[in-house]
Amino acid sequence: MTDKSIKCNHCGVDFIIRAADAAFYDKTNVPDPTHCPECREQRRMTYRNERTLHLRACDCCEKEIISIYHKDCWSPVYCYDCWMSEKWSASDYAQEFDFKKPFFDQFLELRKKVPRLNLFNTDSVDSEFTNQAYYNKNCYLCFGIRDSEDSFFTSNAIRVRNTFDSEFMFDSHNCYECIDCFEMDSCTFAKKSRHCKNSHFLYDANECEDCIACVGLRKKKYHIFNKPYSKEAYEKFKKEYEGYGFSALQDMFDRFLRFVLDYPRKCLWMKGCEKSLGNNLYNSVGAYQIFDGFELKNCAYSSWIFRAKDCYDVYGVGSSEKCYESVGVEECFDARFSVNSECCSNITYSDICLSAKNLFGCIGVKRNKFMILNKKYLKQDYDKMTAKIIGHMKETGEWGEFFPMKNSPFCYNVTIAQDYFPMEKKEILGNDLFWRDLKPLHKGEETIDVKDLADKIQDVKEDIIDEVLYCEDCEKNYQILQEEVHFYKKFHLPIPRKCPDCRHKDRLKLRSPHRFWERECACCGKIILCTYPPEKPDIVYCDQCYRKEITYKQNGPPSPGSDSGEASPPEK
Repeated sequence: MTDKSIKCNHCGVDFIIRAADAAFYDKTNVPDPTHCPECREQRRMTYRNERTLHLRACDCCEKEIISIYHKDCWSPVYCYDCWMSEKWSASDYAQEFDFKKPFFDQFLELRKKVPRLNLFNTDSVDSEFTNQAYYNKNCYLCFGIRDSEDSFFTSNAIRVRNTFDSEFMFDSHNCYECIDCFEMDSCTFAKKSRHCKNSHFLYDANECEDCIACVGLRKKKYHIFNKPYSKEAYEKFKKEYEGYGFSALQDMFDRFLRFVLDYPRKCLWMKGCEKSLGNNLYNSVGAYQIFDGFELKNCAYSSWIFRAKDCYDVYGVGSSEKCYESVGVEECFDARFSVNSECCSNITYSDICLSAKNLFGCIGVKRNKFMILNKKYLKQDYDKMTAKIIGHMKETGEWGEFFPMKNSPFCYNVTIAQDYFPMEKKEILGNDLFWRDLKPLHKGEETIDVKDLADKIQDVKEDIIDEVLYCEDCEKNYQILQEEVHFYKKFHLPIPRKCPDCRHKDRLKLRSPHRFWERECACCGKIILCTYPPEKPDIVYCDQCYRKEITYKQNGPPSPGSDSGEASPPEK
């Protein structure tokens, strides 16, 4: 079996189907994809609204709830208690399959009738304003987070405590504005670092303590801009640094970003991987084109995926096996073209199902099996019908395709597709998709001009929590919480001048895109794959040259059995 080239039906570029891909499709009983990996990811992401929350009424009990669905959503939306109750059953909305109509049209009809769950927020305490959140306590505006406490404005995190404004964080506490970090303690403005303590402005620093504005250091202490200082000199500078106000801290941030550009970047961040290609990929075998994944085996074309085996083209998937073209499936086996389902097996083209199996085209099914469009069948009839439906879908050209983007329950610009594949309103509408003007709940109601805010946190009074601010970028109003004031004062941080959403967007700009480019290693000259576009000024090294430069030249030869320097995956 050899690789073959196919032209994408959506964007028109040529892409490769590897022999390994063809073997997976054959084993999974699906046809070859008609879209390139990037277009497939974009299509899936239109079905994931992580962080745009709305106030609306539960369509069952009518109480006010927080929901990822706007009040104008075409489907009924229930609060968690009503959705999990016995007040309704998925079979109440059963449909007969009509072989004269396309499957996706029939599924959309069903989707408009079956109640949807307002949020995906499981077993959390005092954490109402969170989504894709599990087993948390006292978290606020956190998304894609689990097993965490006392954290605010943080996304894609596992086991963090007292962590604010951070992305892709694991096993850390007392952190602020950190990205792609592991096991950090009392650190701010760090990226791609681990095992660091009491440090600020770091890039690729490991096992460092009491360091400020450092790049590529290992097991160092009392360093500033990569230079060693005596403890006394360091403490003097630190005291000055802690007295910085907003403008001085912003100058420091800009200076640090320029400083980082003088050092090489590693082409791809992988550790403990065999026969794999990815970025932010750890402890995996046979993983290909993976972004943000760990403990994988034979997975490809996926992102934000962990502890999975034989999964292709998925996002937000954990502890699952043999899944394909799915979003938000957890602890599932053999899930194809499915969304937001948990503890299910052998489900195809299904949505929001729980502890169910043998489903085809179902929505909202809980603890049931052998159902098609929410109608119950005997096993032998189910098998015959699914085979017949697949034949029908092959004739209509639907079989093997994920749900159409235009059928998503979300407007494009509120989904994560807008984060990774941004489009302007005109372009979105021109592609037969939906746009929602995100009118803030409050705008023009500020009680204080952000320019009049105290520059230094020690000059901020406790009554700041009663003031209404406006964002420097989007101009919508936001407020500072009591917990924020305490956190900022503890770590000598100024009051932010932007709202949480715009701060999140700024952090995303500091992460690598979900795409590979070819570049020359700036050291040895060989052609490498990396996540840095060729037009970017970054100095990019292959893995071997990077190890020599960072690990050896900057830090001396590694001791026998010492760590090579890359970040490790979290233990769950």
